[in-house]
Parts: sequence; C-alpha cells; structure tokens
Amino acid sequence: MHTMLVLSEEEEGLERALAAKHDELVKVVVASSTGGLVVDSRLLAALKTQQAAWLKYRTQECELIGSLTGAGGFWPSTWALDCEVKHTRSRLLQIRTAISCIENIPALKRILEQNECLQGLAPLTNNM
Repeated sequence: MHTMLVLSEEEEGLERALAAKHDELVKVVVASSTGGLVVDSRLLAALKTQQAAWLKYRTQECELIGSLTGAGGFWPSTWALDCEVKHTRSRLLQIRTAISCIENIPALKRILEQNECLQGLAPLTNNM
C-alpha cells in the first residue's frame, strides 16, 4: 500500500508537469510563425489529439501490464501505476527534447525546420 501511495504522488506531479510542458510545446510551435508563414492548424490539432491519444494508450497499456503480473491485492494496480510513472517520465523527456530542439533553431528557420524536432513524439512509427 505504501508503494502505491508513493507512486501515486509521483504520478500526480508528473501529470501536472506533462500537461504544462505539452502546453509549452504547443506555444513554442505556434510562436514559430514568422514572415507571413503561419503554423499549419492541422499540425496544432495533431499535437493535441496525439497527446490525448497517448494518455489513453499509456493507461490501457499499463493496465495490461498490471494485469499480467497475476498478483493479488493491490499489486496489479501498483505495477500499472509504476508503468504509468515510467511512461510519463519518458514522454516528458520527449517533449522537453522537442522544445529544446525547436528553440535551438534560428527564429527565421523554425517554421521550416521544427517538424524534424517533433518526430520524437511518434516513436512507435519512427522506430518501424
């Protein structure tokens, strides 16, 4: 029970950080509009939709992981929560990396080059 409470607290903090970082990412992408070039609304919608889908995927994947333990009591939920913490840390790193990558592109080139920085947000497809 103690392990689950500790993981739950960590997950809550990570969830807040993830939401804030994703909002920051969207703002960084929008801010790259320059010289009459405007960020494609389809890209912005895809970033938001993909994040919502990722959250759902993470929850369902980790529920499977917890169930596969075959453990009793709180352990399946604890393993599922541990899985969510690990996935959330990884996603947070992906988003931070994308933001840093975009911010390192000269302002006048960002709108043309930032999409490469966003590729890391789709690891399942990009690792095929």
